Amino acid sequence: MDKPLVSESLRQKKVSMKIHHSNKITRARGPEAKEERRKNIVEAASLIFAQSGYAATEMDRVAHDLGLSKGTLYLYFENKEALFLHCVDQGMRDLNQAIREAMTRSEDPMEKIVRAFRAYFQFFDEHPQQIELLIQERANFKDRKTQTYFEHRANNRAFWKGIYQNLIETGRIVISMQLDQFLDFVGTLLYGTMFTQRYDSRVSTINEKTTQLLEFVFRGVLSAQEQKVWKETLKRIEWWIEFDPFFHSDNLWKQLVRLRMR
Repeated sequence: MDKPLVSESLRQKKVSMKIHHSNKITRARGPEAKEERRKNIVEAASLIFAQSGYAATEMDRVAHDLGLSKGTLYLYFENKEALFLHCVDQGMRDLNQAIREAMTRSEDPMEKIVRAFRAYFQFFDEHPQQIELLIQERANFKDRKTQTYFEHRANNRAFWKGIYQNLIETGRIVISMQLDQFLDFVGTLLYGTMFTQRYDSRVSTINEKTTQLLEFVFRGVLSAQEQKVWKETLKRIEWWIEFDPFFHSDNLWKQLVRLRMR
């Protein structure tokens, strides 16, 4: 049986999303105060959306829980959709900031990657509401060309490409596929692991998740001896594709050859 996407999963993680009276937002005076109020609205609304769901959350409810008039809330966000999408976007900005801050603690590119992986999992562990919002965005805004998570991932691609390119050029890693393919592969592993960990009852620690993923990506799953066998297997597959018409239209096998190990 599938687990409930919102309330039950949050209870399992023992995350309280109740908006306490102390979180009520005071009157804003001046540009800085207004920006701070906007930030507080987004932070609180993220919790409300995650707990109640997009469809069940109304602007009246958000305004009431924050101690604001509905008119004041509309001064900051024109409608519920704008508020929700801003909540998702801010979450991804906060994720990127957490990752970048973690990476500044080291000058070594490989260690930067290790710290980034850990910061990624730690962020979602500490902000589970952001996972709920990503799910709700996908469910309620299917007509969006690109989801917010992937917009931010695309915007950060050049940054990550530079880090991995440095490791390749210095001979520290050898990638048997195009760098863009590798980045897609790593990104998909992170994304999938984040969701799996959120809803899988077999909970592991942040350090365990980070170590497991790094081991898989950078050490692989084949022994040294098996890697030699694998290379020979790929050579045979390449020969079959070259001379057997059965394989000429099989994109799966062609992709496999393109990923041949050096």
